[in-house]
Amino acid sequence: MISEILSTFSGPWKRRGKYLEAPVTMITEGVHCGSHGCIYWPGHVLRAAAPSWDGVPVALNHPTGPDGVPISVTQSPASVVGRVRNPFFDAAKKAIRATIQVRADHPKSDTIRGIKEVSVGIFSKNTWINGYHNGKEYNACAITMQPDHLALLENETGACSFRDGCGIRTNSGDFLREAANAAALLIINGGETMTNQEALYPPNVKTEGFTDIQALQRAAEKDNLLLPAQYNRGTTARPACSDCEEALLPRSL
Repeated sequence: MISEILSTFSGPWKRRGKYLEAPVTMITEGVHCGSHGCIYWPGHVLRAAAPSWDGVPVALNHPTGPDGVPISVTQSPASVVGRVRNPFFDAAKKAIRATIQVRADHPKSDTIRGIKEVSVGIFSKNTWINGYHNGKEYNACAITMQPDHLALLENETGACSFRDGCGIRTNSGDFLREAANAAALLIINGGETMTNQEALYPPNVKTEGFTDIQALQRAAEKDNLLLPAQYNRGTTARPACSDCEEALLPRSL
């Protein structure tokens, strides 16, 4: 069944040997509001900091002390569930992107696979100056970034939220190729027949060799599976980031 094949590729997490891995966008250029107020993060600062994220701990929620104040992950080793791997600066998206790696046998792996919001735990030097970027006011401009951890947020929204373009996100190009190839093999082997209809491809996606995307959409809807947003029918306006209360910076070590 196509729905069975589709379910294999319906989420961002993939099994790689003894690890679960997922692509993540950690922070984008722009104004993000956290515990130190609304700070503007320029692209050149993110570019310079990207390599320093390699191997940084991934925590389940921000580690906090007994008084609830955010602390460094070095003071809370029990909160570590994985590591950041292969970070890079995406010049097109003006964002730091990477891969999250978690052991597949981790006792909280089921919880982790259901999370999409993330938040960076960092230390930074800032210039305290007021201004606007893309219509959003800030009270400081970051000039350095020192990573401490990346937090996977169970029940909170990150300062750079999923709606803002951050978070654990399905690599839609890989998803499409894998799902289409699997569906093609199913047809070749005499499985379920798909009705050929005009496919709803997103802009700038090469269509050579791809199978019927509408059939994948229908199968996903039938089984309540989540396709990447650009492959779902209809459009929803992206709401602006509202009250971003999640801490962007730990308050103390």
